Formats: sequence, structure tokens, C-alpha cells
Amino acid sequence: MLDVFLRWGASFLLLAVFFACAWNNLDNVFEFTRGMRERRIPGGSRVSPIMFIGGIAGAVALVLWPEPDLKAYWWLPFLIDFPGTVGIGHGGAEAGADTLTEEEPSRSEEAARLERWSGASSALQW
Repeated sequence: MLDVFLRWGASFLLLAVFFACAWNNLDNVFEFTRGMRERRIPGGSRVSPIMFIGGIAGAVALVLWPEPDLKAYWWLPFLIDFPGTVGIGHGGAEAGADTLTEEEPSRSEEAARLERWSGASSALQW
């Protein structure tokens, strides 16, 4: 009985690791979230820090699964977590020479704030 509980627990834990890794890798490639779309990375670098971990965790979870029906599908997590399996993933727009330095956004924000302030003060004069 304890063996069955340990197998279920280990399977669920490894499936949770698989789903987290697969989501992260697929988000890196297909940019599902806004944070991924807005992220700037250096050209030619990879952002898949968890190669093979998701696929291996999912495969082991299916092998440990107490029900024998899923054991034949041990290879499926490698297909679902394909970006992590082969180590691809670029996520976000590439940073180029035209990207802003750390000071430039604050300058543009300051200019916009001053423009709003001057527009508000001129509207009050009428």
C-alpha cells in the first residue's frame, strides 16, 4: 500500500516538474505571455535553461505511474517538451544597437512628465 502511494506521489511530483518545464520552454519559443514578448536578449543566445529536464521528468513520471496503460507513452513528454529537448528557444525581441540604455528611458519619462505638467499648468491659466 505504501508503495502505491509513493509511486503516485512521485509521479505527480515529476509531472508537476514536467508541466512547469514544458510551459517555460514553450513560452520561450511561442511567446505566450507578455513578459516573454517584451523581454530583450542578446543576439545568438539561448534562453532554454532546462534542457531535457522536463522531458526526463515526464518520462520517469509515466514509467512510475501505477496504472500500466500510460507506461507505453513514456516518449510523449519529449515531444510535448520539444523546445527543451533540443535546446531551442529565443524568447523576446533581440536586443540591437537601437535599444535604449538605462538612462534614456528615464530621460524620456521625465520629458513626458514635464510636458504633461506644462500642459496642465497652461490649461489652469485659462
